[in-house]
Amino acid sequence: MKPNTKEERQRTQWRELAVYANVGMTIAVALVGCGALGWWLDKRLHSSPIGLLAGLFLGLLIAARELWKLIRAAERTTRSTSRTHQ
Repeated sequence: MKPNTKEERQRTQWRELAVYANVGMTIAVALVGCGALGWWLDKRLHSSPIGLLAGLFLGLLIAARELWKLIRAAERTTRSTSRTHQ
């Protein structure tokens, strides 16, 4: 069921935008944070590029996990919304 008023449509659009922004930020923070940690470890342990690569791999795993959680939450929301509007 579609939102009826202009205000409801705008509210729905802002919620969807927030979800997409959350996905982008999650991926960016995971990759940059873990990559920076790996780079820092490389500098401390003189193990370049192993730490950086391990950090980026870890960042990818974290980003994938968080993306999976967001997708699952969106599916649950969609299912519950479709049930209430039937």
